[in-house]
Amino acid sequence: MNCVTARIDNSSIGLPRGYVYLIFSRFPNALYIGQTRSELGALGRLSQHLSQTDSNTFLKRVAQRHRLDDVTLSDIVFLAIDLPREKRFEGPSSEYREAIEGAVHLSFLKHICHKGLGAPLVSNYRINGYSRHAEIEALAEDIARFFFHEITPHLSHSSASRSALE
Repeated sequence: MNCVTARIDNSSIGLPRGYVYLIFSRFPNALYIGQTRSELGALGRLSQHLSQTDSNTFLKRVAQRHRLDDVTLSDIVFLAIDLPREKRFEGPSSEYREAIEGAVHLSFLKHICHKGLGAPLVSNYRINGYSRHAEIEALAEDIARFFFHEITPHLSHSSASRSALE
């Protein structure tokens, strides 16, 4: 028998809003930062990442990083921040969500490097013209700081946490 547990702080994680999220797997060691506006919310996007569908970017990147044919993850931490309820973050265009995502990556990496921690970061990001807007940078810094604060205990206790940044 296989029992799996999850803890969700708030049911709004299933609502169709703009989110920036972080997925961390201790085994195998991997960290992913992404953005979404899924009709099933951030929880729906997490489900896609862990599924055997074409949308399982997290699993694919973990498999590439660890040179695995089949990936089974354990000890997963998922954090999602809902973006301001503004059309630019919740509309069909992903430009602003991608701007936040890219800026969060950069800020998160800055925090990791400052503390001398390795992070098994397997996600990719792009910086676009909106990423350098002061309000986007400020929001991204707040999100990155929150992610860093929440995930650091997991990184510092992980045997592979001091791996090189990718």
